[in-house]
Amino acid sequence: MERRIVQYRPNNAPPAWERVADEVRATISRAAPLTSHRARDLLTALTRLAVFADHQGLPADARRWLDPEMVEHFTTAGCTDVKKSCRANYRACLSAIRVAVYGPDLPGGRPVPLSASDPSEPYTGTQGAGLWAWAGGQSTEDLRQGLRLLLALGLGCGLDTSEVIPLRGPDVRVMDDGSCVLAIRGKRTRLIVYARPYERTLAEAIPSQTSSTAHPMTLAYPAWSRVAAARPGSSSA
Repeated sequence: MERRIVQYRPNNAPPAWERVADEVRATISRAAPLTSHRARDLLTALTRLAVFADHQGLPADARRWLDPEMVEHFTTAGCTDVKKSCRANYRACLSAIRVAVYGPDLPGGRPVPLSASDPSEPYTGTQGAGLWAWAGGQSTEDLRQGLRLLLALGLGCGLDTSEVIPLRGPDVRVMDDGSCVLAIRGKRTRLIVYARPYERTLAEAIPSQTSSTAHPMTLAYPAWSRVAAARPGSSSA
């Protein structure tokens, strides 16, 4: 994996690449992606951010690049040539790098492997509350809403990653009494009544309609790996 990272060079590399290349490669090495596909995604996202930051006059410093405000500026002004879904993927990758290398608050933290926590170990009540508070303390509204929705699907329904990813609007119904019902896809097809403490989060993610229709739902921020990296008390906290 290290060799792939060291040898990485983007297609049609711009002149700025030579100024940022060493910092990009070193940062992704510290993030320790577990697969070559994941490494490629992270390298691509960080390279685009680094080149954008270079054009803004910033030095080759990943701490400066990965500042949440800089990432938001990049996804807003530096990605006008790609679709919204691609911008969201860049944002997710960059946030995962920041958490893995510097910790959720950026100034501190220690390097940890991405997705290092045990996905089969359930959260305790205290851990869930800590994650909920952490999600609410993020620097932008997109981060706060997306992470809380993702946590609500996991904590409120007990869904794992493979069940969250394929969810679509028609899978969600809000009933007359305010309760939410999810139709789960995949190998374990079933209906789940949402845990009451998290109903409001899911209901607010879809337009207000009558309970007789299926509601579109938008998972605003694909950050499952970020939640895993922030597991309180784990090796990747």
